[in-house]
Amino acid sequence: MNKVALITGAATRLGRAMALHLAAKGYNLCIHCNSSKADAEECQRLAQEQGVEAMIIAANLSQDDEVAKIIPEVNAKLGEISLLINNASVFHSQKFKDTSKEQFTTDLAINLKAPFFLTQSFAAQATQKFAGEYLIVNITDSVHNKLSSNHFLYKISKHALDHFTMQAAKELAPQIRVNAIAPGPALPPPGKDTQYFDQIAKNTPLGIASPPETLLDGLDYLMQAKSVTGQVLYIGSGMHLT
Repeated sequence: MNKVALITGAATRLGRAMALHLAAKGYNLCIHCNSSKADAEECQRLAQEQGVEAMIIAANLSQDDEVAKIIPEVNAKLGEISLLINNASVFHSQKFKDTSKEQFTTDLAINLKAPFFLTQSFAAQATQKFAGEYLIVNITDSVHNKLSSNHFLYKISKHALDHFTMQAAKELAPQIRVNAIAPGPALPPPGKDTQYFDQIAKNTPLGIASPPETLLDGLDYLMQAKSVTGQVLYIGSGMHLT
């Protein structure tokens, strides 16, 4: 019987890469999206070509009621989930003095609150008692500790998600392992060209990009490393050191 994985923000970019990678490994999938329905349908088709089941759930992660429905719907259609990847996030350029209450509520809801309550719901549906039987992977960021005036809420939320990873790992052991992957320059940011991206990659200690394939290597490691929990795996060409 195939295992089941839920990936938030799985329709595009790193989320899609992880979804299709897991499909190739025989995982049945829930592909979560918000507004990228066409991309999600394409991802679903590509996953199904691998011979697995794949469903789509469209949900706005800033809305509590929509977050609450996700895991019960997956359980009803695909069964118990063994792998949760909290990948979806918003990356807004905003300075502290310009941040509105509405932005604060929405951004932290998507980047931190939704992973928190999806993790809680995931733990509630986990029935097997074997140590490390279940895995949660939170996608954070290699440079969230770097102090700067831009992307203020994004950096706060990703820093908090790192800390949540460690606290949840302690709380949910031994049944559930909780780890994080902190990517660096994997893909050009939305709205930026390859020249901008190449310059970022050159400025890392290794001077190279860390494309999605390197993140998938890290995911494979965490999936098989049964004694690893509460860790943040930096896959960013040393970007966190700058």
